[in-house]
Parts: sequence; structure tokens; C-alpha cells
Amino acid sequence: MLEGLAPADYSPPCRIKIISEQLSESDAQIFMDAIEDTNTWNTSQLHKALAERKLKVSRYLIDKHRDGDCDC
Repeated sequence: MLEGLAPADYSPPCRIKIISEQLSESDAQIFMDAIEDTNTWNTSQLHKALAERKLKVSRYLIDKHRDGDCDC
């Protein structure tokens, strides 16, 4: 009955990538640099700084992207 059971091939697109594609080229570069810069920005600091600029990105998504657990 369960022969061939396997997870679906679908994985949702990375939300960080989607957000960066909606920004101007210069803002996207700043955004991605900040996401990747774990020495300067811890997750909470970055989340708060982005929220102050009306960019809603959860701590979970930042960490997921930083850990390489997304589809990028």
C-alpha cells in the first residue's frame, strides 16, 4: 500500500529572495548584504531595523535563509 512513498518535489520559494526581487537594485544589494552579514547583524537587530523601515521579515525567515534551509 505505501510502496513508493516519497516527499513531494515541491519546495516553496525563498521568501527572502522574493522580497529582494521586489526592491530596487541598490536596496536589494543592501538587504542581501545585511542578511548574509552575521557578524554585524544578529537576527533580532536585523528584524527590528527592517521593521522600522516597514519591511516585514520574520526572525524565522532570516534564520532559515542564513542556515541554508531555503530554496536559494
